[in-house]
Amino acid sequence: MKRVCRFFAFVMLIFAISASSGCESFKAPPSMMVEANIFVPIFSTNYPDSPNIFNKYGFEAAQLTINFDGSGHIYFFIRNSTVEERKNSIYTAIEEINEKAYTEGDFQAGYRLVWVQEKNITQEGNDVGIIVEFKNANFFNNKIGRSSDVKLQSLEEYLAENAGDVEGNNNFTDASTRKKTSIVSIEDKEGYKVVTLSKLPNHIPVKFAGSLIYAYYLNDYNGNEVVEINRDTIKSSLPNYKVLIKPSQTSKALMIIAILFGVSFAVSLTVKLILDINRRKRRTIDIYTHSKKSN
Repeated sequence: MKRVCRFFAFVMLIFAISASSGCESFKAPPSMMVEANIFVPIFSTNYPDSPNIFNKYGFEAAQLTINFDGSGHIYFFIRNSTVEERKNSIYTAIEEINEKAYTEGDFQAGYRLVWVQEKNITQEGNDVGIIVEFKNANFFNNKIGRSSDVKLQSLEEYLAENAGDVEGNNNFTDASTRKKTSIVSIEDKEGYKVVTLSKLPNHIPVKFAGSLIYAYYLNDYNGNEVVEINRDTIKSSLPNYKVLIKPSQTSKALMIIAILFGVSFAVSLTVKLILDINRRKRRTIDIYTHSKKSN
């Protein structure tokens, strides 16, 4: 029992040290929405007045991952190149995006719309893989009258903003049955979010980490669309669509179990340490008493 406790204590110590060192080694910079007259596309390439800087430097989107709080990352490739050849241009692209997004004062203050860690620039065969991180997908596009590439809203916010779109709101497709469903008729709307995706390259996977996809709506439906869904990930042949998501109950349950296990283990270990200390004290007293009697 003593060996098992020591082993678990050692494992927990290593985990705590690695977790804390990871947090200390990198801290995400502060971020906020871009200026009202700025448009920073992350996928679209057909705006001559707002060119896609990622595309300009050869970034090719491979997957978008969005957490429920709006943070996430985009996984890019730069084809037929090496890290050594592209590292400087990658950092240049990131800086150019951030300088465009914010005023000089905010940029100098440390605000960043996107960032990339050196460990996330890797050689993938003949290509360079890049993970570009962001704090909130809603911060990207803020130009008045210009639709966003990615937009997250609570279901209540979405319905309030799109109250006039009766046809659309009542013609989402259920992710499980592939039958038409209404997002208006959902009784308990709390916890749901609608993600609006615009101008995505064909078949780019969009993953909603920690959430499940419940329904989707395709803009410009033509009957020949191809949609693939795997619990938290969707791929579509159409560039414009909307997705209804909600946090996975499994993720919450696992988190609760992990917390309870950690608390239980910590309590058990503490109790055992206290008992061991008390035993040592009693043993020391007994030895001292016995020695005193002998004398």
